[in-house]
Amino acid sequence: MLKFFKKKAQSAGLVGLSVSDERISLAQVSRSISRDSATPFLEKCAQLELPSLQQAREILSKYVEGQGLQGAPCNYVLTPRRLHLHLRYRHHLDRWRHQLSTG
Repeated sequence: MLKFFKKKAQSAGLVGLSVSDERISLAQVSRSISRDSATPFLEKCAQLELPSLQQAREILSKYVEGQGLQGAPCNYVLTPRRLHLHLRYRHHLDRWRHQLSTG
């Protein structure tokens, strides 16, 4: 019964995740006490092939569970194409806001 109330152990480190049409790329880095804490250490690195985008959630969920990464902090890494679209959209949004505030 006490196991039920125990807090789940979080995975150490930070996970980076990038998704394309063909694959999910995932990396986990940490700063271990036993190593030089100023230098990040690559714990895991994987590319998970996607037969279809509809299966991405299932494939990622199984990998995260299998590697014990539940609860780990995660950053989504934009591909160069998506970063370009994000920056372009952001530029137009900032320009529009400026026009509204001055006009």
